[in-house]
Amino acid sequence: RQVSTQSTGVEKEMKNLRKLQEYDIPAPTPVYHKDHILVMSFLGQDGVPAPKLKEAELKPKAMQKMYNQIITCMKTMFQKCGLVHADLSEYNILVHNNSAYFIDVCQSVDTTHPNALDFLSRDCQSITTFFQRKDCSGVMTQEQLIEFITTPDVAEPSEDDSSDDAQGN
Repeated sequence: RQVSTQSTGVEKEMKNLRKLQEYDIPAPTPVYHKDHILVMSFLGQDGVPAPKLKEAELKPKAMQKMYNQIITCMKTMFQKCGLVHADLSEYNILVHNNSAYFIDVCQSVDTTHPNALDFLSRDCQSITTFFQRKDCSGVMTQEQLIEFITTPDVAEPSEDDSSDDAQGN
């Protein structure tokens, strides 16, 4: 188990971790908190902590998969959780069981925060720069990534919406 002893933000981190889990974004599971201590699930194997993305040795195909997972999680975090990480980089992502786990979410902000888009821009720049340096193919520009994250997916028309068209009404 990992222990966070920050004197502030414990409740916020616990709330944010639970929100990530609600939307299937890989993150440590908050186990217990009291006062200024948050105990989370251990990410690693045989007592060895999972490496940060910066330290992970991934083959090109695995790196591409990691990039796709991270940007999808960033979009879900923004669109469904209503959060921006606000410090996302290769140092705040752990690689465990071939998945990217977001950590250090105590500073994450609501998407309505006055600086949310500035924080998102910085997160996008960090992720873009990291994966470009790794020669990962198909990496979006910072601007493209911001647009990808902030643009809602187009919902499929419901059967009720299409039934009028099918009947010629």
